[in-house]
Amino acid sequence: MKTINTFIIGNGNLGSHLSELFESKGVSYTFLRRESINTLQKGDFAWLCVPDGAIKPLIDQLQPLGVNLIYCSGALVLSESWRDSVGVWYPLYSFKKGFPIDWGLVPIFIETRSNTLQHYFKQLHEQLELKYRELDSLGRRKRHLAAVFVNNFTNAILSAAEETMHDCSKKEITEALFPIALQTISRWREHEARKMQTGPAVRGDQETLEVHLKELFNLPEERDLYQSLTKYIAQKIQQKD
Repeated sequence: MKTINTFIIGNGNLGSHLSELFESKGVSYTFLRRESINTLQKGDFAWLCVPDGAIKPLIDQLQPLGVNLIYCSGALVLSESWRDSVGVWYPLYSFKKGFPIDWGLVPIFIETRSNTLQHYFKQLHEQLELKYRELDSLGRRKRHLAAVFVNNFTNAILSAAEETMHDCSKKEITEALFPIALQTISRWREHEARKMQTGPAVRGDQETLEVHLKELFNLPEERDLYQSLTKYIAQKIQQKD
């Protein structure tokens, strides 16, 4: 891939990992502070690794300059008014500074109506040795929503589990619960989650449910969560039976 003026705006979780990826594959880039974005010129490529709320203002500011813009949001629709100079590069993964990423495992989805960006993405991924899929905004948004359930809400559930064992060490918690967590995810790869559901909510075991709710008396937020999820599980089982 020939040298292109490539800039990364934003050095958060995604921006830092993107820069590491570029460096590992010899892709030349420059970090650019938000206050310096007016130095961008026509034909430059700028990656907007910023929160969703900051993307549109940056596009409105930079699009008139003739800059090729790439944002990485799963939820933000690619506007028709951006079609000539804006593209989406959405890696469906959880990025956290300090945690290495195996990019070979990351599903990457792109969307653009710009021939320039189409060609850029093709050349870039050849150099990065990564595959990607083209996906429209609706498909990307659905996957982003599902990813919130799989990642963010799963982390919230794990946090609730830690709260219920707050008098135990982290080692005790993971020794007890990591095997079943791993089993749950492993089963999901091949089977519908609903069909793998077990436990008191599925059995209608009211006595056990009441015992659990008493245990959660001093943890009102976790108690509410337990009741909501128990109701959800029971309703889903009834709907499919």
